[in-house]
Amino acid sequence: MNFSTTLLKIEISHFLFRLVPKSQRILRNHSLEIFNIMQ
Repeated sequence: MNFSTTLLKIEISHFLFRLVPKSQRILRNHSLEIFNIMQ
């Protein structure tokens, strides 16, 4: 049960990463900005 749910989550995350590479890049840039602000 636990193993299958983990696999499902991995599949979903891979699908999302394939779906929105631009959004991922934008999110990464925002997180970098936030990190720089926090320093």
